[in-house]
Amino acid sequence: MRSFTVSFPGLGIEDLAVNRVIFEFSLFGREISIYWYGLLIAFAFGLGLYLSLRDAEKFRLSADDILDVFLLVIPLAIVGARAYYLVFSPKILSYGLLEILNISDGGLAFYGGVLGGILGIFLMSKYKKINFSHYTDFFAPYLALGHAIGRWGNFFNQEAFGRPTDLPWGMKSEGTLYYLLSLGHPTPDKPVHPTFLYESLANIIIFILLLRVRKNSKIRFGTTACYFAMYGLLRSFTESLRMDSLYIDGTGIRISQALSLLMFVTASIYLLFSYSRLKRIPPAERISAFERPISASGEEDSIAENSNCIGQDGSVEDKDKSETEGEDTFGKV
Repeated sequence: MRSFTVSFPGLGIEDLAVNRVIFEFSLFGREISIYWYGLLIAFAFGLGLYLSLRDAEKFRLSADDILDVFLLVIPLAIVGARAYYLVFSPKILSYGLLEILNISDGGLAFYGGVLGGILGIFLMSKYKKINFSHYTDFFAPYLALGHAIGRWGNFFNQEAFGRPTDLPWGMKSEGTLYYLLSLGHPTPDKPVHPTFLYESLANIIIFILLLRVRKNSKIRFGTTACYFAMYGLLRSFTESLRMDSLYIDGTGIRISQALSLLMFVTASIYLLFSYSRLKRIPPAERISAFERPISASGEEDSIAENSNCIGQDGSVEDKDKSETEGEDTFGKV
């Protein structure tokens, strides 16, 4: 379907006209449709790029460092999101080549996009000789913000919603009706959980929290781990409500929920371990995760030479700090 009539009966919101297509035009005799889904993804990337460029200098990155990452991450994230969805989709064997390439109807899995994006950041960090954790910790807040925006694509497509609910913010439309009918649900006309809304609002909160974590973090991958812990917990909850989850073949295990719980546990353990080691360092000798050596030119950072710092394994390296006491080392790079 291309258009829906969406209602939130418990809130008194009725018959919202929602069309998946923003506008259409002809190009060389071919009809081109611009979908909300694609526009929102493009806007999310664009806003993330703008904010990254705006904040780059404060975190010792150049505009080229940011642009190079985006040029690699964008295609890899889209390919990864589509590939992840197809691999675990029971319909893949019936898809032709055009259907495999068609993403206008959705069919992009968030975790696949994250994996593709992480691969792009890793490759670029190696190429530019910038510490991988410096990149991931810098970009983590913008991932949450971009996800909050992208989730509204699910609203316009009327997909990725949850099971029927009696809560006042329950949502219903032709899309929810037809999907519940296809499952043989006994009450297909009931409102459903708007899980896209849950994730969008929660990701905005995660974005705000991560900005503060990034500003104050003293450990490598600290901001990244906080993102994975918070989003893992969120997604494990929303996934339990959804009716369109991808499952491990032959089991009742939801792939995204299992991955989310694993992500939450792993990230939490990493944070607990890292902060327990950090407590052994005197507060005056702790430095920001973004004050560690990251020089793209391969030159040694003055902070690494002149201050006490925590190695990647959490060990303490004793350095002569007499030259740096009382100086604003953050502004020297």
